[in-house]
Amino acid sequence: MILLRSNDINNGVLEEDIIANVSQCCKIVHGLSPAVVFVYFSIIKVPQKGGKWELIDRLNLAIRLRLSVGDLYVETNDVFFSDRLPMNRFFVRVDCIFNKRVIRCALDLCMATHL
Repeated sequence: MILLRSNDINNGVLEEDIIANVSQCCKIVHGLSPAVVFVYFSIIKVPQKGGKWELIDRLNLAIRLRLSVGDLYVETNDVFFSDRLPMNRFFVRVDCIFNKRVIRCALDLCMATHL
């Protein structure tokens, strides 16, 4: 699993650089191993990223459109974001790192989407 993007938002990395970094990572890995399939879990609209949700939507869309044929995009915000707000029960307050329930839901969503 490669974690990209979310900390970039926190660190002020430009939107176009985040997109380019993810695309470059995918390109390099696919070049080294064409059989690799990426499963891209969208950037989650966690409470700490309030005010950046439009940016997150733009990033998720741009990255989704750049995925290779055969790669999988999983929209995690359908699970963890409701009524225009994060569902706080899925998050813990240590920098809003998602908890084990989030990981399990994301994996279940991935399996259901991919099958």
